[in-house]
Amino acid sequence: MKQLFRNILLGSKRIPSRLEYKFAVLRGQFVLLLLLVTAFYIGLDWSNKVFAFIPWYLLMIAIGISAIILNRKGYYLLTNLFLVVTVNAIIYLFADVDHPQGGVYFFFANTSVMGLILFSTYGKVVQLFFGLLPIGLGYLALLVDFNLMISPLTDPAMMRVNFLANFSTGLLTTILIVQFLISRNKESERGLIESQQAISKTSEDLKKSEERYAMALKGTRAGIYEWNVKENRVEVSDYWKTLLGYGPSEMTRVTLETFLEMVHPDDIARTTESVQRHMSARTPYQNEVRMCRKDGDYRWFQDTGIAKVNDEGDLQVVIGSLIEIHERKMAEEKILQQNELLAKAN
Repeated sequence: MKQLFRNILLGSKRIPSRLEYKFAVLRGQFVLLLLLVTAFYIGLDWSNKVFAFIPWYLLMIAIGISAIILNRKGYYLLTNLFLVVTVNAIIYLFADVDHPQGGVYFFFANTSVMGLILFSTYGKVVQLFFGLLPIGLGYLALLVDFNLMISPLTDPAMMRVNFLANFSTGLLTTILIVQFLISRNKESERGLIESQQAISKTSEDLKKSEERYAMALKGTRAGIYEWNVKENRVEVSDYWKTLLGYGPSEMTRVTLETFLEMVHPDDIARTTESVQRHMSARTPYQNEVRMCRKDGDYRWFQDTGIAKVNDEGDLQVVIGSLIEIHERKMAEEKILQQNELLAKAN
């Protein structure tokens, strides 16, 4: 039933914005309220054998149906203007010919509240204009008689019935409009709470993921770097600096040239060739290289990286890691020397 009600007022098209959805529902509810009030007055006048206003009531029904159609098509601002302006005009016509004691003026309060709500997102000036418009029309109808419609009966008993009907209906309509707004705000509040809970869960999951990632990096003893090729700027982790003997606050700017300056002279040619091959072929980069630490000592490191390209195929960044393998290389060299000595002895 709720889905059917939504499809009638809004159509089957999904409204991505929560704010637009909220006001689209409010507009639809205002129109339904307008149709119900109109139906009530048709029945009231018909039972009292007053038929002069029936065509105007039918016009209000046509206005309500037109507003629903515009609302379903997504013409939200046009729907606001059409609904507020036409309803104010119809109420003004009734107030122009009705006696002040008839109570038609109560409905200007409804249109004022409706204007303030529907135009609340279009700026204070626009909102106040449509909120104050019914007040101006009320004073105009009270002070100047244009007699644009046939004047209703002035029978005291009928005027008393009209006053009670207009007062009750106007007050009830205002209460329902405010209730509609409160309900929509509660729905929005629930939606925001659910979104906040989802964001909190995502944040917790991200924090856990970051903690696992940090533990994995700590376990592999790898220093991470990200080389922005276009800007020739390298962002390095604190542990990358630690591997080379630097503190977290040192080496604030690292470039490819800075990196190559730390490479052992005997490894420069091979390292440069590996970097160039990686940039041209976009293949994973891997190189064993000796690098100079802050204390001047050269140590062996395993340097690996992978390139990331954009949609046009241009190289954007290279993300890689640096792992110290000095002890392994020393052990390999020692084994190699022993093998050479053994070969000579043989």
